[in-house]
Amino acid sequence: MNKYILIPILMFSISISANATNLYQKNYDKFWGKWWASQKLLISCKSPKNTTAFIINALSYLGNSEVTEANAEEIEKLAIKKPACLVEGLSKLNNVQLKKFNEYFIKQAIFYKPNKIISSIKKDGKLNKFPNVQKLFK
Repeated sequence: MNKYILIPILMFSISISANATNLYQKNYDKFWGKWWASQKLLISCKSPKNTTAFIINALSYLGNSEVTEANAEEIEKLAIKKPACLVEGLSKLNNVQLKKFNEYFIKQAIFYKPNKIISSIKKDGKLNKFPNVQKLFK
């Protein structure tokens, strides 16, 4: 059943990011207002859907250093403080997205050393439940 729910969520996330790029260019303050609302959902960890959506949007902004830095800070903090939340969100990504995430938000981490992030994620028991994510952190 999750497969049928996931596709609309991912499509919705992608359409949000396309609109957000336009919003960033046209209404900077409104963009950051929406970004902060998304950040609050991310750190609340109430739904893996919110985590997945935040990550997908973060991946779509990799060309924007200001937004990427803000996204990296939140993702890295989540990896350290609430790794189970991050792992659940990552479990909904496809392999291409997972590799991109690993490259930009783990290997090129800004705020924490990559080995500290990986160690935090590996310590959490959730990783074993998601083989697609577990492969990234071997």
